[in-house]
Amino acid sequence: MLDLAVYALYNNNFNIIDIIPLHEKYKLVLYGTEQAGIIARYCSLELVERESYKERYVIIPIKIRNETRSIREVNKILLDASPLKIFYKRGTWIARTQEIEVNILGSSTAIVLYGKGPQDGFEQLEDPPELRPPRLLNRSDMMWGY
Repeated sequence: MLDLAVYALYNNNFNIIDIIPLHEKYKLVLYGTEQAGIIARYCSLELVERESYKERYVIIPIKIRNETRSIREVNKILLDASPLKIFYKRGTWIARTQEIEVNILGSSTAIVLYGKGPQDGFEQLEDPPELRPPRLLNRSDMMWGY
């Protein structure tokens, strides 16, 4: 899902004033425990077999790899906004992220890896340099279920 960010420029510094969701389904959830959990935005997703673009939504290509020897059910995937990149086709609402790979390691743990972006006519959406988060890790750990 796409959001609209409102920035203010003062003394050559960008400041986010507000983030406005461009969709109706918007809520925050706690992932993990009260003591060590993470506040995350909840997004209910529609699974599609092929890239079928919908206005105001972003396609997230996800590959799930089960490293265990048991059948697992995935109910949630925690995506970190810092390494997540958004790509778009100029002049359209067509948008997608880079490839995401979820490696299931155990009964309640998984690693999310952030891959490369698309090469077929997409441009990367760039944040202003002052607001770019440090991209230290191209992975996030899911410790409290998936």
